[in-house]
Amino acid sequence: MLHNERATRDCIMGLETEYSTVLPWDDRGIEWRELRFLKTFIRTFAERHPSLPGEASRFRRYCENASCTYIDNGYHVEYCTPEVTSPRDAILYDKAGERMLEETLKAQAGPNSSIRFIKNNIDYSGATYGCHENYLADRSVQFHDLLQLVPFLVTRQIYAGGGRISFDSRAAGFELSQRAEYIVNEIGQNTTANRAILCTKDECLSDGRYHRIHLILGDSLMSELGGYLKVGTTALLLRLIEQGLSIGKGLGMEESVRELKAISRDPDGSHPVILQRGITMTALEIQHAYLNTAKRNLYRLPSWAADVIARWEHVLQALESDPEQLNSSLDCYIKRSLYRRFLSRNNMTWKHLTMFGSVQEDESTPQHRSLRVSREECSLIPIEDAQKGGAAKSPLPHDMVKAIQALIEMDIRYHDIGRDSGVFHILDRAGVLDHHIVTDEEITTAMTRPPTGTRAELRGKTISELAPTGSNAHVAWSNIILLDDRRILDMTDPYARTAEWEEQPAPEPCAQERLNTQGQPHIQVRSHTSTRSRTPEQPRTPEQPRTPEQPRNIAQMILDFFPRSTL
Repeated sequence: MLHNERATRDCIMGLETEYSTVLPWDDRGIEWRELRFLKTFIRTFAERHPSLPGEASRFRRYCENASCTYIDNGYHVEYCTPEVTSPRDAILYDKAGERMLEETLKAQAGPNSSIRFIKNNIDYSGATYGCHENYLADRSVQFHDLLQLVPFLVTRQIYAGGGRISFDSRAAGFELSQRAEYIVNEIGQNTTANRAILCTKDECLSDGRYHRIHLILGDSLMSELGGYLKVGTTALLLRLIEQGLSIGKGLGMEESVRELKAISRDPDGSHPVILQRGITMTALEIQHAYLNTAKRNLYRLPSWAADVIARWEHVLQALESDPEQLNSSLDCYIKRSLYRRFLSRNNMTWKHLTMFGSVQEDESTPQHRSLRVSREECSLIPIEDAQKGGAAKSPLPHDMVKAIQALIEMDIRYHDIGRDSGVFHILDRAGVLDHHIVTDEEITTAMTRPPTGTRAELRGKTISELAPTGSNAHVAWSNIILLDDRRILDMTDPYARTAEWEEQPAPEPCAQERLNTQGQPHIQVRSHTSTRSRTPEQPRTPEQPRTPEQPRNIAQMILDFFPRSTL
């Protein structure tokens, strides 16, 4: 591909979000209940949203807006946006997915059900859920070219972090990123264990002209602005790399994984990042360096880049002068402000959360720094002690332990996608947040209409035509197959907006796509003895963490700690 073609070709990007599920407790086992519930959920989803099944799995549904929803390994729902050509559309279709899942859940379980979908990355018992980013790049881009992006990815959490409370004694009671503790390598292709900053997984899903750059280190975000910046800044820097520019020169880090975790544990932004050339810089200074590169090369970038750069610069300036300006717009700062008020109301400080982090565990076992609540002992127990049956008494008074339990619940409920029950949505509905990129009307439209400019437009249009007819068809990202007629609609060109049905057998899918569409063992088998798909170094705790029933006055409780007058 010629240089000028790379410069003018639209970027293609998309998001894959894994949702954890909060279910009422019973004695039949968490895996059995989740699998049974999620199968029923997907059936209800298919009834409400015109869709066609994925290849060899009726629990994978491709919808008329060209998105895909399915039961992923590990018993959770995953929603994948269609392929889009701007970060604004990426956020639009991500929010459309939230709305589709929320409305289906209400239809299945009822408006007063305690079942919840949680869009976060941790459950405070060692499990992690992902939000994966996908970016199309020319095949001429090699993975070693992407190494210059690593310092950017390590430091972007200062505005793209989901935020979390922390019991790690090395943190100040709060961390910027939920995902950082689960990243253990700089480079690697595994997405469920030994996760890496730069994922080298090279799954096809299109013709041989392109890579699909697959990033797994990012947080799931509720803030539209946070998601917009996460995707937009990454996409524009990848475009510059694709055009052969050198970015991030001299910013290589001595230990990128260590710095990823250290930056997360330093929400005040003072941590000195050690670079390979022997000097130190802060995460903010590193981000400014990448921003300046983008500003100098704006003429090389798509039309949407100017808005991304302007918002990026505004956020970095706010972090430099007064980070509290972001307390209403970015998840990690919204949370930090909210939780600080909560602790103050309970006569506590962040130090009360770190009192339990005195034992320094190995970096590669973040679940050892997670805690669960023992109802019998009313004390917080390190995971490794709980698995051995031991329980060290909490040094905190009973009321403070209860307050920490409430804080954990608040952090989980922040990511509840229910507009009537989620903490984030309660704050948003009250008008105390300022984060919107898209409108409600646009989200409603995106639930049924595919984006334009990519093969998603063709996929969505074809599904909307075939689904009402009951056609015996299977869908994959790169094709649609009519099984009875033995015809295929080839969409291996990611930019194809039109195609003709071909009278030929469907070609063999690539190995990885076949694994993704057929490799659903927890769906195909009848036995309910399977366990969650988890990282080997993260053994499951004896009990699934449970979120107590929602207090009737939760909206007022949340707003009490986030008054409009303080913004």
